[in-house]
Amino acid sequence: PEPLRGAVTDRIRAGDMRFAANHELRVPETMVPGAVLIGDARGIVHPLTAAGMTLSFNDAHTLARELSTPSSDWDQAIARFVEKRGRFVRARVELCENLYRVFRGETEEDRVLREAIFARWRRSQRARARTMSLLACETSSTIAFVDQYLRVLGQALGNPSSPWELGKTTSLIRSTGRSFGRRIAQDA
Repeated sequence: PEPLRGAVTDRIRAGDMRFAANHELRVPETMVPGAVLIGDARGIVHPLTAAGMTLSFNDAHTLARELSTPSSDWDQAIARFVEKRGRFVRARVELCENLYRVFRGETEEDRVLREAIFARWRRSQRARARTMSLLACETSSTIAFVDQYLRVLGQALGNPSSPWELGKTTSLIRSTGRSFGRRIAQDA
């Protein structure tokens, strides 16, 4: 926008531009006795999906609720927070990672999946609402994500210009099924 254009142009000319990487980052250890990381300190997803703020707000709310539970010490409250957060975050992170990969991908498979996503969103208000429900953290079920993913995959496979051969498609579905199966089992 015009109000920023001049300032950005001045910085570029002065050679004083600073950039922040837009990628995924996960911290391997997020909890120690008496302390836990929340929000972006715990890990980030690409900003394309705007899930970072939602996850951060959810972290703060969930941790505050667990810490305010009577007769529980900090470590118990933190352990409950970590368990609840894990269930809440899995589907969101999976959706963010997959949307980012498909939207920035340059392969023929990415193109077909991207077209299938947009076609599904254009055709169905309900499909748009379900995707937004996942991103907005209104739905925390990995099964809801798997449902949306498989519907898009089915549409992509039905596309006459689909680059997948039957053997490759079967392999893709199997590996996707194994990945989601593990996540669903973690949610149970």
